Amino acid sequence: MNESRGRALVYIDSDLQLAPEELPRLVAEYDRGFDLVTGYRVNRKDPAFRILPSFLANMIMRRASRSKVRDFGCTFKIFNALAIRAFNFGPQHVISFVEVISKIDRIAEVPVSHYPRRYGSSGWTFSKLMKYNTDNIVILSERPFQATAVLCLGVVLLLAARILLDRFFPFAILRSISNGLLLNAILISLLVNVALLSGIGEFVIRTFFAHRAAPQYIVRERLTR
Repeated sequence: MNESRGRALVYIDSDLQLAPEELPRLVAEYDRGFDLVTGYRVNRKDPAFRILPSFLANMIMRRASRSKVRDFGCTFKIFNALAIRAFNFGPQHVISFVEVISKIDRIAEVPVSHYPRRYGSSGWTFSKLMKYNTDNIVILSERPFQATAVLCLGVVLLLAARILLDRFFPFAILRSISNGLLLNAILISLLVNVALLSGIGEFVIRTFFAHRAAPQYIVRERLTR
């Protein structure tokens, strides 16, 4: 991306599910002063097994980027080139549209046509989509365990209030505790701990790979004019 010399960068799929003829509509909107003009696909022609994961992925990416972009998966986009170059994307830091979108405010959306796939097949498998979402959550979560800490603190306060009220009012919650209830409580606690440890492990692994600075790809040849 840093090899580009233009003031704006245009992205579009190569499978013709998006119509290049609609580019002038996005250019006209971009010329109004936005840092990003992104298309959103109306009447998508993809099968249901692709639309549902895409819907869930968009929800995750909106939360991670704290934006209102409705269709992250639509690759028809025009970016201010300065916004892209500011991240110094390259072999050690692969471009992430979600990461860029999380840092810019002037965003416009334009409805674009969507057509059935006529050539090849999508490279976005379910596992790749999950990995991409995990990457975005890890990269963009500045305080990943803050919500968990607040939730735990809230539960502690509720338990403290219940104990305090019990000293003044004769009531009790769960007068009889069965073995099944204890087993469920232990299982839930175990799963919560595993989830937290998995989150911590993910951050540790990402930090390790970031310090290694190993390239994600290698540029074989640069073509210059």
